[in-house]
Amino acid sequence: MPDVDIAETAEAEIVVVETVDTAEIDALEQRATVADIPRALEAILMVADEPQTLVSLATAVGAPVAAVRQSIEALVADYDGVGESIRRGFEVRE
Repeated sequence: MPDVDIAETAEAEIVVVETVDTAEIDALEQRATVADIPRALEAILMVADEPQTLVSLATAVGAPVAAVRQSIEALVADYDGVGESIRRGFEVRE
């Protein structure tokens, strides 16, 4: 094993420090959260053995009730074959 001078090794290291805009990170996290709501709701609805309220779904996914309602409406349209999607073998009812 070769002898290594710790001081020499420390001088050879380069540390890169980036300035991060926290507002940009918050915006990215918000977009990711909004995009994840329908997927999270779909997962919950597929394993739920009883009807779920909008409030309980909103609590489970950590999103406002209005966002959950909008996501559920989009899922219903997708399952019903609205637009370019095909009709699925199940439905979401209120």
